[in-house]
Amino acid sequence: MPEQSQTRHIFFDMDGVLAKHVEEDYGDSQNYLQPHYYQHREPDERACKLFTALAYDANPDNLQLHILTKLNPDCAISLDWYYDKQKWLTQQLAPFQLPMSNLIPKGCVSFHITLDSKVNKARGILGRNLNGHDILIDDFGDNLKEWAAAGGTAIKYANPNSQGRTWNGPRIPTTMPATDIQQFLYAYLDIQPWKEIHDFN
Repeated sequence: MPEQSQTRHIFFDMDGVLAKHVEEDYGDSQNYLQPHYYQHREPDERACKLFTALAYDANPDNLQLHILTKLNPDCAISLDWYYDKQKWLTQQLAPFQLPMSNLIPKGCVSFHITLDSKVNKARGILGRNLNGHDILIDDFGDNLKEWAAAGGTAIKYANPNSQGRTWNGPRIPTTMPATDIQQFLYAYLDIQPWKEIHDFN
């Protein structure tokens, strides 16, 4: 568990966390390569409610939130995914402003896309190596393992597509309600909430 008296940085994954992952779209059909594919992705209501509640508690001295998503190399030649993901977040996480910048905005919420590893991107955002106060919430085991190996705190967000994959660290199970996830994170990170998640239904 992270020590007290240092700002916590929570990095949320998009695919499989804030947005539901559709496994068959990444198979032989390659539906994910279709133009504006991301605009039609269904949100994970539980994760979006959690993010919204946490955003209301964010402040420069205690808690800052980042959305960190990795582009598939096959999509890298197109800016559609970049802008589609930004538009999707604006629609699903309104009323938050999510600037395309590495600078932490007044609301302490930022959005980042990378073609590199999430660890390398986070180091660039923070200007330092990861430590236990830097938390990644992700559904993909390889991302979690790399994050933990780099010194960060990795928490698996379990979904129906990731249930059988190996991860021995802390996890958020599929059956845990959004209110319980919020309480778990605040207890784990030793943060006192200002708002309860049900205020943002």
